[in-house]
Amino acid sequence: YDLIIGFSQGAMLATILTSLLEKPDHVRRPPFDAMDGVALEPWKMVVLVGGMEPRDHRLAELLSGETLRTPSVHMRGEKDKLFEPGGRLLSRYSDADGQRLDIVHAGGHTFPREKEAYEQLRDFAVQRGILTAAPGGGAAASL
Repeated sequence: YDLIIGFSQGAMLATILTSLLEKPDHVRRPPFDAMDGVALEPWKMVVLVGGMEPRDHRLAELLSGETLRTPSVHMRGEKDKLFEPGGRLLSRYSDADGQRLDIVHAGGHTFPREKEAYEQLRDFAVQRGILTAAPGGGAAASL
C-alpha cells in the first residue's frame, strides 16, 4: 500500500500497525503471535489526524526504543483535547531527513478545514514519490 490514514483511535491503530511492519519481531509475541507467518510489507507513508499513543502497556511497548522511520504527516487541532497526546505520538516518528510533517490547524478534534493543510500534505507526498506532480503544480490523482 502507498499510505494509511488514521483518525483519532484509528491514528493509534495505524501507528501500532506501522510499528509491527517496521519491527516484525514483535509479531512473534502476544497479542500478535497469531499473525506469525503473514507477509508484512511497510507502506510508504502514514497520515495521522487527532491521534494519541496507546495506553495499554503491551501496545505501548511496540513504540519503545527507536523512532518509527515511516514518513509521517500529523494533523493536530489547536483546540483538540488530544493536542498534547498528539505531540507525544508525533515524537514516536523519526524526523531524520524531514521524514515527519506536523500540521497544526485552528480547529478541534477534526480534519483541518484549511486548504493549505492539504497542500502541505500533497507536497510532502510528492517529495517522497508517493504522488506524482501534475502540470500546474497540483498532484496527479494516482497513488
